Amino acid sequence: MGKGRGLGLGLGLGLLLLLAGCGAPSLDHHEWKAVSPKLDNRPDLTDVAFIDDKNGWVVGSKSTLLRTEDGGETWKAGTVRLDSDSRFVSVSFSGPEGWLGGEPRRLLHTVDGGKSWSTISLDRRIPGNPIKVSALGPGTAEVVLDAGLVLKTVNGGKNWKLLTPASAGGIRSAQRMPDGSYWVVSTRGGSYLQWKPGDPQWTNYERTSSRRIQSMGFSDELHGWMINQGGEMQVSSDGGKSWTPSRSVILNGIGLLDADYIPGGARLWAVGGNGTLIVSADGGKSWQGDDLPDVKTNLLNVAFIGDKGFVLGQNGLLLKYQPPAK
Repeated sequence: MGKGRGLGLGLGLGLLLLLAGCGAPSLDHHEWKAVSPKLDNRPDLTDVAFIDDKNGWVVGSKSTLLRTEDGGETWKAGTVRLDSDSRFVSVSFSGPEGWLGGEPRRLLHTVDGGKSWSTISLDRRIPGNPIKVSALGPGTAEVVLDAGLVLKTVNGGKNWKLLTPASAGGIRSAQRMPDGSYWVVSTRGGSYLQWKPGDPQWTNYERTSSRRIQSMGFSDELHGWMINQGGEMQVSSDGGKSWTPSRSVILNGIGLLDADYIPGGARLWAVGGNGTLIVSADGGKSWQGDDLPDVKTNLLNVAFIGDKGFVLGQNGLLLKYQPPAK
């Protein structure tokens, strides 16, 4: 998952309010533990990807690269030579070949599992910064630019083909589906759009809530989520064909920023401002909070990859999911 977005501020898990006005109950156990490395530059951590069961990467602002070789239990800083700092927002691997995107207009490529990275140049006539990269096989990748364009290479970035026949306009987040289609959210959050291979143009869907869309995504072909400003959420269980009515999960201006289902769609976790970390086991109807009293920083991303789960936040915060004992 790599999504660029603004940040909502909150009042902490102890003050989360549900639509009914009652306090969000805390879980009986903590399902997340801190695995943050010591980082003096306190970057925002934005995206995570794994090469195999043990080896993975986390990326972030200030040209941050973190690597794990033990499945995410410990992390250490990686290195990449750049002419200036970048905000990395998306990373993806297919075996040892990986791609890394960010701003200002930064695209990196590795074929050796991240031991070395090379800079890939994009045609200057094509506008936008990479906000989503997808490694698809040897030499093959797709890149989404925040100008609303999707590019594809099949020769390791030497040449690129424009996949989408037209631009979706400015976008703030993008999601690639297994069938090669894309969902994106407009920069202003007034609508979301879909494109499928072969479509002559993007299909635009107006938001159904009075609040602007903050972000959206899918955990698999069926289970999707949409976050609106002010702590409002909608979910889909049919691949985006329909969405539940908007529900104010959190009141008092606490903002949600990202969400993801545990594989299989059983539980939906959401994160946001000031340490907000909540979970629903019933499709978003009711929520519980995983109380993290010492975490007051904004949580930017939650991602489940196979049996692994991670929360990424500001100031170098990194949490790892630990399933409750059965």
